[in-house]
Amino acid sequence: MADQETTTTTTTVTSHPAFFTTKTEHVLPAQKYFIPDSWRRYQLSQLINKVLSLDQSIPFDFLIRGEVLRGSIAEWCAEHGIGEEETLEIEYIKSLMPPQRMASIPQKDWISSVSCKIPESILAGSYDANIYIFDASQKPVHTISGHTAPVTSVCWVGGLLFLKRMGTRPFRVKSRTSWDAVIGVWNTGIPDVDQVPLEEVGEERKKRRKVASEEERPVRKGPEEVMKSHTNRVTRALFSPLSSSNNLAYSCGLDSTVRTWDTSAGLCISTMTLPERPFTDIAVQADGNIVVAASTDRTASVLDLRTSNTSSAPILSFSFSSLPSTLVAHPADERRFMSGSYDGIVRIWDIRSPKVAVAHFKSEKGGKILSTDWRKGMGVLGGEDGVEIWQIGEGGDTAL
Repeated sequence: MADQETTTTTTTVTSHPAFFTTKTEHVLPAQKYFIPDSWRRYQLSQLINKVLSLDQSIPFDFLIRGEVLRGSIAEWCAEHGIGEEETLEIEYIKSLMPPQRMASIPQKDWISSVSCKIPESILAGSYDANIYIFDASQKPVHTISGHTAPVTSVCWVGGLLFLKRMGTRPFRVKSRTSWDAVIGVWNTGIPDVDQVPLEEVGEERKKRRKVASEEERPVRKGPEEVMKSHTNRVTRALFSPLSSSNNLAYSCGLDSTVRTWDTSAGLCISTMTLPERPFTDIAVQADGNIVVAASTDRTASVLDLRTSNTSSAPILSFSFSSLPSTLVAHPADERRFMSGSYDGIVRIWDIRSPKVAVAHFKSEKGGKILSTDWRKGMGVLGGEDGVEIWQIGEGGDTAL
């Protein structure tokens, strides 16, 4: 009888040595781990939770050399030419929880601008020429009229409300964008002629009515500075998010430029040009170093404000399936921003993961998104479908 040979097939599992680091409160022991190269985010997240014996499972994302891991360890190493013996340093961060719709506020006309910067209130400007203020329960508490054209932007400045009709856009001390390629800067302080001393209130009923009338009327002001440099329509202007940079402002326009301004001198001090990319909106990140600019070619470009080049290649670009109409920076994390577009989709991006949005959600009826705002735990959108409020964040901190 012929000897029979038994062939045994073994599968070799290759591993990579790795150290884990984190800035969260969930810190692994400082030691080397050998990670199977087939592992992805899910398995790595399970490892963190198991080693730390967490009572409630926490999902994590992972960064290697500052880039979010989107595939397997093997795929990342092959793409970056990393050998099997090379030790990886992997940073883990809390994942962004899937956004959840909290409420919808239908409106008769398009909502062009929203703000949730004031706690327990939502401010909305509408194409019906009115401004609406909603409370934490989404009930309308004020309707402000007076414009004869669509209100295209609103914002809070301290306890004051500023707004614009078609063609201008106000901000803080405040800046205005316009169709005539000019930016205006206003001082929002109310002059003495518009102020009423407290001790004068209540002397007599007639006087009280007069005082109330004076206090309630809107204040119109002329710009303190008019800044010229753009050669086509200015689509967005905003101040630096840093309190130490009160005199710095940024703008973008249909002339394919992003400009930095010294508002105290009224001068353009830096111009970044991306040819044939008319810009629709910009967002300045929380650290004041990075600006994200959306353009009509359905991309968003990340630019370094610290560069002095007049013609700058973007650090990286994000692609969209439809026109990105609105951008807003994360309120604290300088690496994340949110976009809204004409396809009705809101996307949350991380500049460490330019290929794929870290989260996305669609407006209730899929209508165009015209404006977004973001504060801790909450996102607000405005557009064809009215106003929508979404839960966004780590762990679901969503209080208005």
